[in-house]
Amino acid sequence: MRKIKLFALLAFCVTLLALAPVAAADPPVGDDPDPGPLPPGLSLRVFVHYPKGQGPAIDRDSMPACSDSSASGCDDYSIATTNGHQIHWKNPTGIPYYVTLNYNAKKSPLLKQSDPLSAIQAAFATWESASDAGLSYTYKGTLDKASLGGRMDGKNVVGWKPIQGTAIAITYVWYYTSTGEIAEFDMAFNNTLPWSYTPPTGIDQTTPYDDPDNPGVAGTYDLRDIATHEAGHTLMLNDLYASSDQNLTMYGYGATAELKKDTLGLGDDLGVKAIY
Repeated sequence: MRKIKLFALLAFCVTLLALAPVAAADPPVGDDPDPGPLPPGLSLRVFVHYPKGQGPAIDRDSMPACSDSSASGCDDYSIATTNGHQIHWKNPTGIPYYVTLNYNAKKSPLLKQSDPLSAIQAAFATWESASDAGLSYTYKGTLDKASLGGRMDGKNVVGWKPIQGTAIAITYVWYYTSTGEIAEFDMAFNNTLPWSYTPPTGIDQTTPYDDPDNPGVAGTYDLRDIATHEAGHTLMLNDLYASSDQNLTMYGYGATAELKKDTLGLGDDLGVKAIY
């Protein structure tokens, strides 16, 4: 009898636990994330960065080849527009951004404590050096947490979150439809992937893609490499998918152990100068 009563009590406790409210976790973002309703007059562009051969099934390699095959790299670029306006920052000087250091240390044990900030700041600096119009970013500090694409919150934020599917990173840019002026961006790296940072040692900034002494870490995505590509989206440069553009920073596919996006190619340089 005592065993029956004890069993009944245990069953009752398990039932209570099952019915108890559980704190809802943020759902993983899919390959086609829905950020919800937008304020009037605003639109959102979402850029999703995939490994090569994954993502939407589009015959992207059938696009025209770049027209420049010199050592300076391809001269292709693509600029996002709306209603006949180039999407752009009205004032590109001192664009503020925050960083949330919420990366998965177990997934990315090779990331040292100082690596994320160093890599992200270097990524933005790469584009600053290419502009002739005083383009600059201003690091405003770290945040404990942020929505990272879930909604506008008045802050440009760079950080990590779980992304469902194969995406390496996602950049969200909100802009005013009538003018094309950018209101806000968020940049999210996939927290389910392994990350590392290989600081450059042999880069010659006059020769794009040149860092011959620096192989990336096998099986990991280099944070500076991917962040430099994503930073180009915060300026509203589109992805390029022609196979002849694969050495450009704005090439739409990423890869593990890749470092070539640490520097800009001719097309990347021409693209940012065309906007700013």
